[in-house]
Amino acid sequence: MMTDILNKVSPFGVSLVRFGMSAVFIMFGFWQLVGPDLWTAFVPPYAANLVGGNTIMLVLLNGWFELIAGLMLLVGLQVRTVSLLLGVHLALISQSLGFSQLGVRDIGLSVATLSIFLSGHDPLSLDRLFANQRNMKISPADQEDDNIPRYNSISRRF
Repeated sequence: MMTDILNKVSPFGVSLVRFGMSAVFIMFGFWQLVGPDLWTAFVPPYAANLVGGNTIMLVLLNGWFELIAGLMLLVGLQVRTVSLLLGVHLALISQSLGFSQLGVRDIGLSVATLSIFLSGHDPLSLDRLFANQRNMKISPADQEDDNIPRYNSISRRF
């Protein structure tokens, strides 16, 4: 009985991780846009040099990137591309923080984001919806998994 329930909900595990990580990126992006001066201390010197030493500008650009990419991740649009960019981005941030409390936390969040990249679109993503509507080829792993609900464009149900 419990195994049947777990088998039915297991395809949604990636959705849950995607929702959680998107909330992290959306909130951090928002906070950087609202108070960029509070984030300039985290900008490593090599990154500040990319924008001529203007750390406020770099924090604002980073905030927009994280906010927009986080929103795309939330709705499941271009999941693989966005999660790869965010995962690598966060890995670079954690590398610059070193082996500290923040750095270790960011390594874990980076791994969670990269696991979304490896999993691809999930049952609750727009990518899955568009793939089903256009009869696009979906990943072989998704094709083999019979427990994943498919969106039926005729009845508008999963």
